[in-house]
Amino acid sequence: MKIKEFFKTRSAAFYVAAAAAVLSVILSIVYACCYGNTEYMSWFAFALTLIAGFAFFALALFRQTQAFASAVTGLLDFIGFLLFIRGVYWYFSTVFFGGFKASLLGEVDPAFYAVTVLYVVTIVASNVCVYLRIAKKQKTEEIQASAEVEKL
Repeated sequence: MKIKEFFKTRSAAFYVAAAAAVLSVILSIVYACCYGNTEYMSWFAFALTLIAGFAFFALALFRQTQAFASAVTGLLDFIGFLLFIRGVYWYFSTVFFGGFKASLLGEVDPAFYAVTVLYVVTIVASNVCVYLRIAKKQKTEEIQASAEVEKL
């Protein structure tokens, strides 16, 4: 299949899911840059998030696996998010050691907010795309015509 034909057969959900996959890769880089030298880094969360981005494109290329591409991305990002939370909960125990005060929210590292927002965006976008087709429906005539061309 030619690249031009591949993108012609993709719906808007594919582009949303592709953006979420690219955000997963960006998220993993931001996460590693911000927390890589700290005790709050979960390298397993980093790996899962990075794999999620590339897994979407690998699965979306094939007709047999394209239906699962968004689900795999969302699942891997969600597990990565849980591991991220597991890695940074000690950080919150030190910030809020004397008790919770609204003024202490300003002392939370901005990287935490950035990584959390990116995780939530990628998880929500991937989960929305799970319920949508990433490939347009082809008419039966087009399918039969493409099958005849492949026979030649």
